[in-house]
This record gives sequence, structure tokens and C-alpha cells, in this order.
Amino acid sequence: MLTPLLAALVLRRRVTRAGWTGTALAAGGLGLLTLRGLGMGPGELLTLGCAVCIALQIVGTSAWGADQDPYALAFAQTLAVAVAASLAAVPGGLRFVPPDASAWFAVLWTGGLATAAALVVQTWAQSRLGATRVAVIMTLEPVFAAALSALAGHELTTRQLLGAGLVLLAMFVVEIGSLPGSVAAAPVP
Repeated sequence: MLTPLLAALVLRRRVTRAGWTGTALAAGGLGLLTLRGLGMGPGELLTLGCAVCIALQIVGTSAWGADQDPYALAFAQTLAVAVAASLAAVPGGLRFVPPDASAWFAVLWTGGLATAAALVVQTWAQSRLGATRVAVIMTLEPVFAAALSALAGHELTTRQLLGAGLVLLAMFVVEIGSLPGSVAAAPVP
């Protein structure tokens, strides 16, 4: 719900009915899929803070990245992630050279594939899609995590299956609502 809300408040962008409906369905689905109550501990607060940062990144990339080279923008974002991660690591002791092969693998995997390559794909896609559509599509991450968990032998609860279904329904609503001439594509007055 944060991305269309920030797009509406910060950028004064109108969000369609399908966008708001899809966002509400995705938020409900994520809640059913991942929450285990309404308590807010340090982990949940950190997750909420990360969600705000990701929403700001999606909104900013959508607003200012459409006319930019997606590769250059992804490089700048990767550099920003590297600087922020380095600063966050300073209190625990910053090592510039990984100590062994497994640490090098972790650095290359998370820095290269999970960060740089993901940002290239996301930035390229966002130059063609709106912020709300990108945000709803990105809510599939916990659905895929749940599916992989089920493949690994963990049983999913009925609540989690319902949550995954709501996220998939949200994608359907947003995509159908983005079709030209769709009644749901009309902005909310």
C-alpha cells in the first residue's frame, strides 16, 4: 500500500481504481502469508522501514528514471547500495577483503546477481511500467518463497494459501485494470 500512497502524496500521481484495489488485495495477501499476529517487534519495524525505502525507490525510479539509461541508473543505484551497506557494516567491523572462498561467493552472489542484476531488470521494467504495477508484481516474492518452501517439504497453512491467492488476484486486477479502455483504469477522483 505504500507505493501508490507515496506516488499520490509525493508526486501527485493519480492512482487508478484497479491500482488501489490491487494494492489492498496484495497487502491483505501479504499479511495472511507472512504475519503471525499483530505484534510489532524490532524485526517487524525493520521490515516496515525497508518497505518504506523500497516504496520510495520504486516511486523515484518510476518518476525520474523513465527518460534515463536504465543501465546507468541501475549502476548508480548499485553504487548507492554498496555505500549504504558499507556504512551499515562499520559498527561491526568493516573488512574490505573477504576472508575465504565462501565469503567471496556470497559477496559476488548477493552483490552481483541479487543486487546489480536485479536492479538492472527492475530499472528496465520500470521504464515501461508504472510504480503501482511494479509494486504489486514485486509482492510475488513471498509467494515464490512460500512455493519453494512447499517444494522443500514444508506444509503451507490454509491462511498462507489464501494469502498467496490474494496476491495473485491483485496482480490480475492491476494488469486487467491497466488495459486501455478498462473501467478500472480510470483514476479515482
